[in-house]
Amino acid sequence: MGRAGWKPAAVQVVRNRVLGSGFGRCHDGGVQGLSEHLFWDVDRDSIDAEKHASWLVQRVLEKGRWSDWQKLVATYGRDRLADLVTDLRSLEPRAFAFCRAWFDLPPNAFRCSASTPFPIPSARP
Repeated sequence: MGRAGWKPAAVQVVRNRVLGSGFGRCHDGGVQGLSEHLFWDVDRDSIDAEKHASWLVQRVLEKGRWSDWQKLVATYGRDRLADLVTDLRSLEPRAFAFCRAWFDLPPNAFRCSASTPFPIPSARP
């Protein structure tokens, strides 16, 4: 029998208490462990933690609490979060600075730093 799905019972108990038993795994919302205020404009039950991962990560970065971020780290893992964050089209400056420090990445590693929201007109000679 392989160890691919094996987790010590204590780790699973702690994970369930911190994140809620279904966070990140079920398709019936899967966001029970996150702060209520993150879902002020959407139906919380319609959010799928895998399908809407980028939206959820951006929402937590821009409007969430430290505990929400810790839950995302525990759920997605640092590498998956780095992939999600670096592929976001936009990010508030405070969240961008946090991500640069947290992941120890240069600004040009982020998609949001390479694009401009509108073309900048060139100066006329």
